[in-house]
Amino acid sequence: MDQAERLLRKALALHQSGAWAEARDLYMQVLQLDPDHAGALQLLGGLMLQCGDLPTAIDCLSRAVDIAPHVAPFHENLGVALRTAQRPTEAVDCLLQALALEPRSHSAHSNLGGALCDLGKLEEAVAAYQNAIQLSAKDAEYHLNLGLVYSKLKEYEKAEASMRRALQLLPKDSWTLQSLGGLLCEMDRPEEALRYLGRVNRNPESLVTTATCQLDLGDTQKAIEAFDEAVRVAPGYSEAIAGRALAFLHQGDFGRGWKDYAARKQVSAAKDKRPRSFAEPEWDGGPLQDFSLIVYAEQGIGEEIMFASCFPDLFDKVDKCLVECDERLIPLYERSFPTAEFTRREFHPTESDNVPRADFHTAIGDLPRFFRPRESAFPDRAGFLKADEEAVAEWRDRTLSLGGDFVVGISWRGGKVAKVHRRKSTTLDQWTKVLFTKNVTFVNLQYGDCQRELQEVYDETGIRIHHFDEVDPLQQLDEWAALVASLDLVISTSNATVHMAGALGTRVWNLLPEPAEWRWMSTRDDSPWYPLMQLFRQSEPGDWDSVFESVAEELAVSS
Repeated sequence: MDQAERLLRKALALHQSGAWAEARDLYMQVLQLDPDHAGALQLLGGLMLQCGDLPTAIDCLSRAVDIAPHVAPFHENLGVALRTAQRPTEAVDCLLQALALEPRSHSAHSNLGGALCDLGKLEEAVAAYQNAIQLSAKDAEYHLNLGLVYSKLKEYEKAEASMRRALQLLPKDSWTLQSLGGLLCEMDRPEEALRYLGRVNRNPESLVTTATCQLDLGDTQKAIEAFDEAVRVAPGYSEAIAGRALAFLHQGDFGRGWKDYAARKQVSAAKDKRPRSFAEPEWDGGPLQDFSLIVYAEQGIGEEIMFASCFPDLFDKVDKCLVECDERLIPLYERSFPTAEFTRREFHPTESDNVPRADFHTAIGDLPRFFRPRESAFPDRAGFLKADEEAVAEWRDRTLSLGGDFVVGISWRGGKVAKVHRRKSTTLDQWTKVLFTKNVTFVNLQYGDCQRELQEVYDETGIRIHHFDEVDPLQQLDEWAALVASLDLVISTSNATVHMAGALGTRVWNLLPEPAEWRWMSTRDDSPWYPLMQLFRQSEPGDWDSVFESVAEELAVSS
């Protein structure tokens, strides 16, 4: 055995024992003796990958592949390093080359699944993980990773089956327990999720999931305690701080809630590959006289409308203000706030994209921190948006001509996230008692395709919920606002409809699940955001029957 091989064996033994610095020195000695020693390059590249020195690792592994292109593991390890360096496209090429040389390498199939997942090619990632499992069915990691991809695809039952199989193979594995707990939380099974999370070593991520489960169960105090522990374990952990903000706000603690709420921007920036950036400093709530301000939009249209309730306070304070908003809101906002300027919402502008300049910038969701620090700061005004008066009058005449003196708009679904959608949404057959109220004309305000549902209600009950094809809430918000403003009452589950009605000063009954979202707080039947809103809450999770019973009784009196 020559000197290079003896040194290589000694280096490998040191590497495996954890003496990385000594191992690196010996690998380097081997390469001084033989610069083209593919094995030494491969092992040194692996060590550098473990040490986090990605440039050196990729350089060594690339040289090993060039010297010995017929060795499948060399291609695979280079693929792993490239994936770690967030170069998934190159990683996929390397892993495919490894599989071309060794098609039965289960680890290469698994690593390929990870790289494909990084590229968003989830269906292909599923196939790769399935191949890995077919070759090595008792590897728990492969089942877990398959479950995680199924979760991203929203195929929750398959995700749960894969994770449970992983747990059968490794019953005490903390990451599998935590992943299954997170999945069950996402599936709206918080009590079951907590049983698995309780078996995990407490870490920031598991504590945030635990807190989220407590929020889903309506226990805001336990949620705050878990969020607090997560912040103690990981100071500055934005996921925990942003989650704690919602718990505080749910309790009506606006002071602490809005302070923590700023952390949502860090959470959003971490998930966004192109987060918002501005040359101007962020506004800190100081004087704005003789200064200009850019307000940029965030979140959904319901949040945009709700936070716009702070516009009258802001526009009285600032000399010049440019507001980014959903393009569909511009006509409504320009009519309601003539002193401000409005422009189309930009999701990813940078300085090179000709972003308008101002003295300061702020997110629309930060306005309540300055203008709604306590409940007494919420103004008692009927509404703050103005629909087109002529259009409102035309809609009023048109809806009254349908028969009946009391016109009610209804909406019954909401929520984009699956868990939220399940909680918020109802079916029209649950509205039967309400729809049978005498002397009431019902108008459809539900966005999305609902013609089949409207026809089924008419076929089964003979009640017509009037629908107007020319008003698409998803596209024609200004016309839709005029329709909403013309109504005597809006009854809706918690979605953009209730925000629009409340902002226009139309009476609105908001039907809430238990627990409700943070903005509606816990027990009250009114909302500081919208003085003409009345809240109807489930008595327990899933109990819509009692809600509709109360709504039907009150509507009979109101109409």
